Amino acid sequence: MKPQRIAWLDVAKAIGIYAIYLGHFGDAAGPAYKFVFQFHVPLFFFLAGCTEHFGKENDWRAEIVKNMQRVLIPAYIFALLSLGLHIINANADLSEVKGWLRLIAQGLIRNNYLAASLWFLTCLFVMKLLFMLIKRMRKWYLILAAGALLFLVAEYKITPRPAEVPHWFYNLDSAFYYMHYYISGFLVFPAVNKFLENRTLRSRIGKWILGCITVGYTVLMYFQINLLTVIPAANKVLNSLLRLGKAYLIIGAIIIISYCFQNMQPLNEIGQNTLYLCGGEYIIKILVPSVIGLLGLSLNLDGLLYISLYTGILLWISMRTVVPVLKETVKIICRENPVCRE
Repeated sequence: MKPQRIAWLDVAKAIGIYAIYLGHFGDAAGPAYKFVFQFHVPLFFFLAGCTEHFGKENDWRAEIVKNMQRVLIPAYIFALLSLGLHIINANADLSEVKGWLRLIAQGLIRNNYLAASLWFLTCLFVMKLLFMLIKRMRKWYLILAAGALLFLVAEYKITPRPAEVPHWFYNLDSAFYYMHYYISGFLVFPAVNKFLENRTLRSRIGKWILGCITVGYTVLMYFQINLLTVIPAANKVLNSLLRLGKAYLIIGAIIIISYCFQNMQPLNEIGQNTLYLCGGEYIIKILVPSVIGLLGLSLNLDGLLYISLYTGILLWISMRTVVPVLKETVKIICRENPVCRE
């Protein structure tokens, strides 16, 4: 069964992958660097939870195989292709290659592997397995409580904190930390989608009000002005909740914006290919500067405007070059893999 496409979901994914590409330029992206790291990972996990409503129900064995085929095996393929390009580009020696292969075997732990985006895929795979168990609780409040409990464990019981120093294999500690976004996306998606599709006057006014609040808050956050700081954090738990509230408000703004631009076909196309754009980020960021250098040209990436435009160009080039190659590569490898054929 082919997953249903929801236009605003695809646009939100497009915004998210743009933010990831932009954020990985680091300090060169100026204030946008700190800003996008406030929301891009929570946004993707939230949207992944939304998509749990699509597709048929499978038994746990079939569900594991499906997620291996759709998430885990592509992650390994992307990791090996990125490593191969790194070996050629950096003339890496055997000891360095062994180190990277060890990190791949450990599940691409966040902030450790050379292709910075790929940790998301192994973490997502683990998160989907966890959600298979949590969903058996049936009651929404129990499911929500499970997500909150995992966050509290990650925030206060795992040392060092996964948000700062992730270190568990397959990003299990990060999965604990971000699981509540996935669960929230799953729980609120039906209501959010119904609200967005409602065309009554009352609903339109509600969208305008929510849009003004969330987008206004998000614009201020870009300038590092957080209105939530006016709320006194009496204890560390409340302080954590206020930090989560920041991400959820920005996610709300992106949903409203995505709904407004849901008919923009280029954004829909990008959003439908975020798995491959994520897998190809390192590749395209190595190939494009290399080709430009071979042509005797140079890049001027001094300033946010240039970085922002370059990020959009990278996404466009990747959609026309790297993404089709990655799709075909995954298809060929999966065709020969018995796990993928089950």
